[in-house]
Amino acid sequence: MKTNLIFSHTSTFLTNAVCFGGQLFESPPHRFFFGHYKTIWSVPLLTYQLQTWTRQYGSIYGLFEGTRPLYVVSDVEFLQEVFIKQFSSFHSRRLPFILRKSTGNHVHLLGASGAKWYRQRQIINPAFTSAKLKLMTPMVHKCVSSLMKILAEHCKQQQQFNIYLLYKRLTMDVVCHCAFGTITDIQNDIDNEYFKKAEKNIEENLEKNPLIRLGHLMPWLIPLLTYVMIVQVQLKRFAHKFIRNIEEMPRFWLLERVKDIIDIRTSSYENDNVKRKVDSLQLMLDTATREQVKDYIDHDRMSKVLHYDEVSSNILLFMMAGYDTTSAALAYSTYRVSQKSVGKVNSNISYTTQAI
Repeated sequence: MKTNLIFSHTSTFLTNAVCFGGQLFESPPHRFFFGHYKTIWSVPLLTYQLQTWTRQYGSIYGLFEGTRPLYVVSDVEFLQEVFIKQFSSFHSRRLPFILRKSTGNHVHLLGASGAKWYRQRQIINPAFTSAKLKLMTPMVHKCVSSLMKILAEHCKQQQQFNIYLLYKRLTMDVVCHCAFGTITDIQNDIDNEYFKKAEKNIEENLEKNPLIRLGHLMPWLIPLLTYVMIVQVQLKRFAHKFIRNIEEMPRFWLLERVKDIIDIRTSSYENDNVKRKVDSLQLMLDTATREQVKDYIDHDRMSKVLHYDEVSSNILLFMMAGYDTTSAALAYSTYRVSQKSVGKVNSNISYTTQAI
């Protein structure tokens, strides 16, 4: 048995190495069994290592994650070809195997593939058009005004502060207002539960989990490892119900809050006198159903609806992704601007109404 496993792993690795080596792109030196994982797992930040390799091997080069080959690309024209011109051919995103286990109506846009991905994207895309986003502008302005007041207070104190944390609170505030119309004061409420749970959820890096890493190195163990991880999650959720000291997992806590908001929203709109809110949640609920949704390869037969569970999963996805990526982009932009003189920045800013 051991001999067969070793032979299978060696054969797979050598086959991929030969195929990969025959391509036109270079690859950093790798190790048998681990590929480039030894280096990837040892560096504090993978992005810095990728930058180093990019400077050495160019805008397109190869890596091995165990036996699996992949390309690292920073060539703009190549990326445009993939993400724009041939976007429909690249619908799936690489996820840890435990996240790929989600099935049925609980799969969000990030984890969906094939016909399910196409249906969800066709329905969700209209919710993020320029016209729809402009309807949410007043809510964004309100959140930004709160940030400006906080910044003014920090300036009066003339002390250093971490603007990245302020951006995190700003983006979470905007997401809560625009995604599901929840009136929050996250920027001033230091102990806000939504913010704390979101922070913990983002901090959880599945790629550092030993079982996930073992699955990358030995793909044939994934069915067993998936079962083990599912049992672990269920035990934690079960223990939380009976032992108060055990905190509920952040992702499930947030998902339950989203479902509560959906239930309140749908029940309140049964009253015709209630004013309908303008947010991402409502735009998705307008297409929602509780009946089973079937997916067809034939786009002409494609359903034009989302299941309520798909709505809650996607709202949570946008909440986490929007909060994390936007705050990071704002912080990095602020850092870059801080490297320039104030005079040079002002000379390059056009204060026209259209620009603002």
